[in-house]
Amino acid sequence: MPLPYRAAALLPLLFAAACDAEADGGLAFAAATAWPTHSLLPPVEGPRLAVSNSGEDTVSFVDPVSFEEIGRVPVGIFPVELEGAHHLAPTPDGRFLFVGIANTVEPGASAGGPHGSHGTGTADGYLIKIDAVTGRQLGRARVDRSPGDVRLQPGTMRVWQSHYDLVTLAEAEGDYAAAASSVVVTDGATMERIARVEICPSSHGIGFAPDGSQAYVSCGYSDELAIVDTASFEVRIVPVAEDAGTGELFRTRYLPYALTVAPDGLVWVSSTSPLNPGLRVIDPAAGAELPERALPLEGTPLFGDFTADGSRLYLPMQGPDRLVVVDPAAGSILESVELGPLGCENPHAAVLSADESELWVVCEGDRLSRPGSLERFRTEGLTPTGHVELGLFPDDVVLVPEAR
Repeated sequence: MPLPYRAAALLPLLFAAACDAEADGGLAFAAATAWPTHSLLPPVEGPRLAVSNSGEDTVSFVDPVSFEEIGRVPVGIFPVELEGAHHLAPTPDGRFLFVGIANTVEPGASAGGPHGSHGTGTADGYLIKIDAVTGRQLGRARVDRSPGDVRLQPGTMRVWQSHYDLVTLAEAEGDYAAAASSVVVTDGATMERIARVEICPSSHGIGFAPDGSQAYVSCGYSDELAIVDTASFEVRIVPVAEDAGTGELFRTRYLPYALTVAPDGLVWVSSTSPLNPGLRVIDPAAGAELPERALPLEGTPLFGDFTADGSRLYLPMQGPDRLVVVDPAAGSILESVELGPLGCENPHAAVLSADESELWVVCEGDRLSRPGSLERFRTEGLTPTGHVELGLFPDDVVLVPEAR
């Protein structure tokens, strides 16, 4: 009998022997437990900082004490494509991290197929769940095109994503209703969708009421703020200023992009239009802007952070690249520091440490070839105390608590 046929004839005998051996407690082909998966991150005690590098599809982990990058892990679905890891949110127990996949890249970067610049991707985005201890991806959920901000609803495992969808905006041809973008709410435990809520066009920044009862979402190209009930998902739309271009696409006067919620519940919205750069303040209870609280600024404000007592707002600006400390009550700037000489180009977000003694600012770099950075400051006197080079186009920084 030829050798191949002999081997084929032996296969049933081998399987039978294996089954008999397994029944007798002997040889078995299947292991009782799977091979362990090694960690992509070194063991570390204490909290870590995580930064999404949207220009290279990675997440950097930084030790806040030594202020060194301790690991950089890949994130995404297709390793050969640049997908745009955009913004991230940690769980309070420090075990998981959620990262948005925007399927967009910056102009001038290598892009093809569904990938375009920020807001112009034509493929749906994703929410990626990462083990914050090992750096391994655990799951994903499909969302709408060009997901923007990623935030965890306080006291829950609900992950909210906005969608800065400029393709739908263009396709609407001036029809406001057809241009509406969405927020998608995902159960971070199961990665199943909880809700998809249509709001206003080109949504981006997300924040929550101090008690978690409402979500606030900025809508850039309609000059609006969406107020969403987190239980019923009912929506109210509020203009960000009395003379806002509300309901008129492409007539925006303020281009609200980022937002920060104060401890007293007021929403501070970043106006990024060159016509009116600054901060607009919205009272959600009244459903209206407080024009007397508006603060004009020289540059474009982005994502800031309030102190727990609400007496200070730490805010990064672009053009000029500057960090400012705002007195919200007085509507004035108390301190500022130029970031360019420190090696920070295009600051995007600022986050306070738990004890508010330190501040971290993530800087985008030139978004194409020069890496971004993370800057550390002592809040007293805005003294710079550290600089870490990161990946390409970092766009968000969060503090990941020590895992428990």
